[in-house]
Amino acid sequence: MDCAVKIGLNRIQYMRGDSPNHFEKEEHLEQARKIFRKMEAPYIQVIDASLPEDQVFEHVKHIVEAVLIPYTEVFSDQPDLFSFDINNPRLPYFKN
Repeated sequence: MDCAVKIGLNRIQYMRGDSPNHFEKEEHLEQARKIFRKMEAPYIQVIDASLPEDQVFEHVKHIVEAVLIPYTEVFSDQPDLFSFDINNPRLPYFKN
């Protein structure tokens, strides 16, 4: 998940109700963000975390669906492993 450092620091202060710790300094976070943004691989998915929470959730859900749905056929004979959300019967999730 990627967002501007200032947004992340703002969330720490206002949503977490906390001050940034010594690992959460703007210059360090900017450098870390640059490093992560340079990473490329077919399995890396960048999610715009500056979007509203519901949009971020939908983006993550679509990525997870694309990975898990092909396996629903493989594991269909093992109902103990998966349960299905009645609102979206195509999306499996692991039981606790």
